[in-house]
Amino acid sequence: IAPNGDGNRELAEIRYVVSVDSAQVRIVLDPVGGGAPLDTLQKFTRRGAGLHVLVFDGNSPQRRVPDGSYTVRIDGVGSQGEGQETVRLPLTIDRQAPVFTQLSLVTGNPVVKNGDTVSIRACFTTKRPDSLSADFGPLDSNFNPAQVVRTDEGELCTVFSYTLSVNNAKTDASGLRVVVNASDNAGNRSSANLSLCLSNSPPVLVSARLVNVTPVFQNGDKIVARYVYDSPNPLSLSAAFGNLDSGFQSSNVLVVNEGNQTFRVEYLISTSNTRADGEYRLRVTAADGGCGTVVDESLVITLDNQGNISALITNVGLDRPAFSPG
Repeated sequence: IAPNGDGNRELAEIRYVVSVDSAQVRIVLDPVGGGAPLDTLQKFTRRGAGLHVLVFDGNSPQRRVPDGSYTVRIDGVGSQGEGQETVRLPLTIDRQAPVFTQLSLVTGNPVVKNGDTVSIRACFTTKRPDSLSADFGPLDSNFNPAQVVRTDEGELCTVFSYTLSVNNAKTDASGLRVVVNASDNAGNRSSANLSLCLSNSPPVLVSARLVNVTPVFQNGDKIVARYVYDSPNPLSLSAAFGNLDSGFQSSNVLVVNEGNQTFRVEYLISTSNTRADGEYRLRVTAADGGCGTVVDESLVITLDNQGNISALITNVGLDRPAFSPG
């Protein structure tokens, strides 16, 4: 029995039949191999002929019986001198559920798509549990437990592999939990889960361009860029400009959704910026509702607080060296 409160194999019913008119019956727990009784479950009590049942939940009148293997001994003494008889039965008490020491990805990639094979490894403190199963249903609308491949590794670990169906209809999402269930012969159960992300349609950057007339900026200037994406899912944008601005604050970034997966990103360079003049890349990340992301660093701006960059005006000259107005 596994009297640990999980509702599985909580009780043992000790059944015996008195085959005479009545008998004095005692039920005790003995150590395996014999010796003095450890616990008395029922003192000598008169019982009439027929079937009797004692329900044992892991507790004796004396104490909470520790986990271990025992012998249930039933002593019967006939009330009318019919003699006596002793019956012994084995009983194991085990309240300890299997303990996971590891549940991890074998592939190392937590982002999956239809058709991918996902492999996870489950390891335990002692020997492998008697019953193990893995549920990949949160990742696949067509999940079939019969298609999970199990490979045992040594005495402590098991690898479960499953290939997502190509016509899986699950929506892209993060935090989808693959669950491994474990149980032992006593009925103790435990489970552990691993969060994965389904991403069949990650966003695709269509275009990125600066809206500003020139790509050269000074402290206090506002950078304006426009990004267009292709994605079946709603997107959110974030931008990190700490590389070009020592005083970067995310609150200075304004992202405007202009519709049709088009976004305008505005950033005001801090007036106290101490970054050196030079070229810097804008880093903008688009993310969908799952784990599909695309990072763009294609746009380059020039920081010129000293006014030493002359690349803005080139090929200066007159088409005619002299003329006579009027």
